[in-house]
Amino acid sequence: MKKTLLPAFIFLIMNSLILIAQVNSRLVYVSNTYNSPEVGKGTLVFDVEALSDSGDVSINVYGNSVKLDDDFRDNLRDWQYSDHYFDEENYNYGPMEYNETTGVLSFVYSAKFSITTRKTLTGSWQKIVRITLVYRLADVNAAVKWNYGPVDNLMHGYRVKDEDLNDITGVREDIPAELSQVPLPVELVSFSGKVTQENSVMLKWKTATEVNNYGFEIERATLNGDNEEWLRIGFVEGSGSSNSPKSYTFTDKNVTGGNSFIYRLKQIDIDGSFSYFGEVIIKMVPAQFKLFQNYPNPFNPGTKIKFSLMRKEKVKISIYNVIGEKVLTLTNKSFDAGTHEIDFNANGLKNGIYFYRLQAGKYSEIKKMVLLK
Repeated sequence: MKKTLLPAFIFLIMNSLILIAQVNSRLVYVSNTYNSPEVGKGTLVFDVEALSDSGDVSINVYGNSVKLDDDFRDNLRDWQYSDHYFDEENYNYGPMEYNETTGVLSFVYSAKFSITTRKTLTGSWQKIVRITLVYRLADVNAAVKWNYGPVDNLMHGYRVKDEDLNDITGVREDIPAELSQVPLPVELVSFSGKVTQENSVMLKWKTATEVNNYGFEIERATLNGDNEEWLRIGFVEGSGSSNSPKSYTFTDKNVTGGNSFIYRLKQIDIDGSFSYFGEVIIKMVPAQFKLFQNYPNPFNPGTKIKFSLMRKEKVKISIYNVIGEKVLTLTNKSFDAGTHEIDFNANGLKNGIYFYRLQAGKYSEIKKMVLLK
């Protein structure tokens, strides 16, 4: 079973320089989604927020950093700003700096010389920046925490300066309860299917962990070159949140024999977000030779003749009139196992009753049809 991604408690830090105001910072969990199960990637998203608890303060510089532990750092694939909440017209956005050796992610916003409106921090929490970490799913315990170090070193510390460039002290608050243990999202460990009867397919799948799993929509497409039209054929309720393995089944009944189908799962979270899992290809082979009634019947002048083969055979279909005379041979060639359909156009024939006969190896069957002009 996969272990969980564990952000650790935030380390408190305080500057001993002149106290103009106090600006506190905190991390706020946004999401942790296993976005691309086929390539083993997930994203962890969190916000950095700040407030002033000693009166409103206009900001000239805001800098902060987080640190990833060794396990998390070894599985990190990408890091980026998701959103900036300072005014781009008035502030320079310093790049997010990442030190792969120390695992420190840092950023800084600083006022431009042409600034007209400063960012003012008040007594309410305000968003500073949103950060997205893309990671490879791994069997590790991992931690995210506030970095700690000299406050005058933005690569390792925490710096806030007011409009007069005075340093402002502050604290970094403990992470909220929902960040003390972030479990992995729905993790599918197997998905398979098999033909159980002539016209039924049973699908089975298992999960190792689930978080806010509303359930699974089952989708099916007929395998037909590059043309895949996915249809919703059922729904199976999920287990909500669970750190123990869960097993699921679904039976697709009355599947047309002779076709190849693709099945996939659409896993839906309680909040409506979703991810696709798997693709299982099932080849439906008819259990017997069969000649179907033509349709439409009666017809004018065209109709379709359908038949199923258990294996590859040379097929001959002949048309006879009511006195047993052969009118024409519709087809005389080999067909693969499966269900097939042939068009018959009766232009040139008179109204009346006709018979069509299928011969496939030792199998033979005759059915009646009516041409009505």
